[in-house]
Amino acid sequence: MQERHHSLRSVIEASYEPLSEPLRHCLRSLSFISTPFDLRIAHAVVGSQASELDSLDMISQLIDVSLVDVRQTSSGKTEYLLLDSIRAFGHEQLTEAQEWNEVGERYVDAITAAAGDVVAAALESFSPEVMSSIRDIFSHLVNAITWCLDHDPSPARTYQMVLLFFGPTGASREIAELANKVRERWDETAPLQAEAYAVMGSLTFRTGRYSEGAELARAAIDHPDATDMAKLMGYRTLGYAAGVQRKPDEALQCIDAALPFALAFSEAFDREIRISRTAMIWDSSGSSAAIESLAEVLKESTEVGEWLMVVWSQVMMSYHHLLLGDAEAAVDSCEAALDVADQSGMAWATITANHNMAGMVALTRDVTAAAPYFRAALNATVAIGDLDGCAAVLRAAAGAALRNGDEDLAANLWATVPAHPGIPVPPSQFDAEEEQLKVAHGPATSLDLNSLVKGARTLLGAIGESAEVKGPDGSSQESSADRSISFGDYQLNFAMCELRCNGERIPLEPQVYDVLALLVERRGTVVTKHELLDEVWGDRFVSESALSSRIKAVRQATGDDGKAQRVIRTVHGRGYSFVADIDG
Repeated sequence: MQERHHSLRSVIEASYEPLSEPLRHCLRSLSFISTPFDLRIAHAVVGSQASELDSLDMISQLIDVSLVDVRQTSSGKTEYLLLDSIRAFGHEQLTEAQEWNEVGERYVDAITAAAGDVVAAALESFSPEVMSSIRDIFSHLVNAITWCLDHDPSPARTYQMVLLFFGPTGASREIAELANKVRERWDETAPLQAEAYAVMGSLTFRTGRYSEGAELARAAIDHPDATDMAKLMGYRTLGYAAGVQRKPDEALQCIDAALPFALAFSEAFDREIRISRTAMIWDSSGSSAAIESLAEVLKESTEVGEWLMVVWSQVMMSYHHLLLGDAEAAVDSCEAALDVADQSGMAWATITANHNMAGMVALTRDVTAAAPYFRAALNATVAIGDLDGCAAVLRAAAGAALRNGDEDLAANLWATVPAHPGIPVPPSQFDAEEEQLKVAHGPATSLDLNSLVKGARTLLGAIGESAEVKGPDGSSQESSADRSISFGDYQLNFAMCELRCNGERIPLEPQVYDVLALLVERRGTVVTKHELLDEVWGDRFVSESALSSRIKAVRQATGDDGKAQRVIRTVHGRGYSFVADIDG
């Protein structure tokens, strides 16, 4: 291993030594960045007095000698990154040149400026472009704030960056812990402190620390420099805190207190708070008015392309239709939410849409029909590291199984729920059943999350693969396990686990077949690399290169290739999708 390391270093040195000093400086500076980056960030970090076009030229030269990689994101943006070995080499050179702190300052300044731009855009609209920008900068925010904790005497830049954690994010526990470190590091008054406290309160609340979150929210509201943003976010958190304590009147009072600040602050936040208000209405007496309000928000959100708000509006409509006893309208709203979830630009929308559809199908049909939706929601929560969302999905699935009369399945699913004290607002569709399971089997477990999720996927996959599969409307569909699927000249037979071309069997290694079968089963969606590795290899640890070789084999077997991608499409940064047309 040591010999291999020296050999690799020699290769990197051989590419680095002939470079001009400006190119060496460029590589050293870029090695500071631990996650994929765009040209704007690269240009700022390199610190060139020239134009971005000149920085692009230098990066292109480094790409030509294999010192920088380039890729296209799923949204079509160009990103750059350094392999770990090259970045480690660059770190050494950066330290030797005594440029580490200088480059770090430029990096934080760049991320702070970018965060300010995204926040300003978010005030106008929660558009897919804004949501995509938040996702793209997320890991940079974490890295830059971590740098500031060790190097900045003032919290000014950190408070600016913290503001971008205002919305639904993945890995909320880790982000909340980072926010806690920020509070411990600085306590002096600084610009945007009230707003930062409001965001920290929301983050803390979402991890189940309700009292602490409410305390921070109140501190934001009472801060002498509190702005409309600080007050609306503070009152919103207080409203949800009252909601989880099952105090609907108090929850509505807090949300109503947030409304005037939201309208004064931003139309986008006004729409968000108006939807939040309907989440605090838990009996049918207010449902008709809630649906009317949601219809207005839905119309406004659709007109400006705020697909995240469209999804949430439809989800809350389904909830109130159900309170009114109109199950058909509830399912229709869920289906509408699913249709636009991918356009929202946020995994949260996909999770919410599938989670809600699962609940509706379980209530109007049975848990077997709901299982694929529960599984889709679970996969999406795991993909973004959302432990709290994972717990909510699995609690609901267990409650649905109990409502369906399957006590064994309910108990087994309950055993896969990761520990989290959260109570959803509005109440879960299976609130009573979840409470029964808690009383019968104790609180959720805190065992290894990976093992829990694998067990849950197995259970949900098993109940979702019964002999007769029906859509959400109850129409019968054949189970894929009992039939063949044809695309072009190819037929995939699930019962025989084989692929044929014009009737002639094509030999496939078991893992190659498994990859193809999973992609076909999940056609029309993106299957992440994590999901493929988990489903095909299970507990075995393998590198992504093993998956890449199986994808290549699938393409060869189906007459496809990495350039044409007529059958398997690579979704850069995410995974793969089966895109061939299915016959019949």
